[in-house]
Amino acid sequence: MSNYYQFLLKFFMTKLFTKTLLLAIFLVSTTSLSVYAFIPGNNLAGGSSEDSSFIEDLYVLIDVNYFANYDHPDATAKANMSDKVFVGTEKKPRGSGKQILIKLTEGGVPILDPSFNGDFSYHDVPGIHLVRGVDGYGRSYVDFVTYGFLGSTESRESVKFTAWFLGPTVTSSILKLDHHNGEPGTGRYENYENGICGIKRNSKRNAEFDNPVEDQFKFIGSRYISKVKFCSITANKLDRMRVFYERKL
Repeated sequence: MSNYYQFLLKFFMTKLFTKTLLLAIFLVSTTSLSVYAFIPGNNLAGGSSEDSSFIEDLYVLIDVNYFANYDHPDATAKANMSDKVFVGTEKKPRGSGKQILIKLTEGGVPILDPSFNGDFSYHDVPGIHLVRGVDGYGRSYVDFVTYGFLGSTESRESVKFTAWFLGPTVTSSILKLDHHNGEPGTGRYENYENGICGIKRNSKRNAEFDNPVEDQFKFIGSRYISKVKFCSITANKLDRMRVFYERKL
């Protein structure tokens, strides 16, 4: 069993996956084929043009750690943050809570969701929104978007979540963070470098006193897994973070 699969199996075990998923991980680690795409004549993975090679696909796994809402009496829309994760233009969530696995590549090729042309305002979802794409420079990315648009600067939608980038080719040296400020229909992570998350966690999930100008993200990288931790509080705008990823052959 390769060091990567040993590490990945240990990671999933520590995250308390179900026995079924653990069995699936074990099968992947023993066969080394289940998460590969068979590409005849491809030399990207070290084979010659006469050989058949295998390309490992990359994934992002989402853990939603906490969410909360608050509706101000003057708001024109109801706060509806949740632990659901939506992808692209899909109307149904891919999952909720923890261990939500989203594929980033298919046969080594980045998956592209429909373009929003910089305007996310019409796709306000009750949860976290992921959009996969490639920018004009050929860089693969995932946009993580959390919505407000509540018609009141006093209403709140808050969420804390972690995105784990899984794959032996994702490393800290090539995973880059880019916050967006001033683009049409997008928002930004305010004061994201000061180390303060403005969410005041409580058992009632009441976000009334959460501070929307104290957003945070933190990047942590290792040899096999890179992760980004998010803290987002929105009111009448949205927060958007773009994470670039790349395959290192």
